[in-house]
Amino acid sequence: MDVRAAWDRVLKESAAANNESPMAWDTLYASMFLQRSSSPKRKETTTLEGAAVQVVRCSYPQGEDVVAVYRQGDPKLPNPEVSIDMGSLMSTPGQSTGLGGANVDYKLTVLLNLVCEVHYRLSLAIVKEEKTDGQIKAVSSRHMMLYASPFHTNMVEKGSPFTCSFPTIYFQDHNHESDDDKVALLPGHGLCVELFSQIPEVSPSVLFRGYVSYKTIADRIESLGGKPGVPHFIPLAGPEGKGKGQLSVTFAAPLKIGPFYNKKDSNEPLLCSITFVSRQILDIVATLSASLRNQQRASDEPITTSH
Repeated sequence: MDVRAAWDRVLKESAAANNESPMAWDTLYASMFLQRSSSPKRKETTTLEGAAVQVVRCSYPQGEDVVAVYRQGDPKLPNPEVSIDMGSLMSTPGQSTGLGGANVDYKLTVLLNLVCEVHYRLSLAIVKEEKTDGQIKAVSSRHMMLYASPFHTNMVEKGSPFTCSFPTIYFQDHNHESDDDKVALLPGHGLCVELFSQIPEVSPSVLFRGYVSYKTIADRIESLGGKPGVPHFIPLAGPEGKGKGQLSVTFAAPLKIGPFYNKKDSNEPLLCSITFVSRQILDIVATLSASLRNQQRASDEPITTSH
């Protein structure tokens, strides 16, 4: 999928929509995330297949409304359709497609799939304050690709099943225990965490930014009765409470990792990695759409998120 073109299309159609000509989110979903396929062994020549996800609103007799996310084709998806005439679907804008039943929220479904198609990069930077001028200087950094998902697993308890977290979107590093994803933090240094989007020809959007000092982490580990070789999980919070994160921190001796390893240093380095960063879906959409609009030098009005 051309991610930039897909976002541009949604923003353009959203800007043009009005009460007389509302957005046909169901048709948009089918045309963008599902594909025509045919099989020589079957008479049907047009079906909808794909790895997309759908947001479903379920109402229960007790009056409780639950929002869940299903993968397209999941047998548990309420009232699934097995075959739809793509030509008929595309020729009638706004018609009910039945892709999963009347409870599918096609607007959130389109937005969720768009968010999941974007690439994201996590940056961990070791920084220190220069005594001469007070400036913050980056000492080293490590970068990795993460992916957005409406499902998450508890990193603290190994083997925990994946559960639906929507409308919270998780960016998890399932390789956080590997030395390749860790940075070594020494006294007097701090750790900067930043998650940003990567859309072709669009300036990166910062979705999470956090900072924590060696002392803050060490004090927290001490309060937890920290033990060498055992991971300690430290929560992070983004500016103004926008976004959450979690650090996994260990320490051991002798330590043979990172640019600060020194056998003569009596201060134990802390090995830090990120287990996850999370943001709300509509916050992510607003941030990404603002960057796209700025890139287009168009209106600053973000994509509407009411439904």
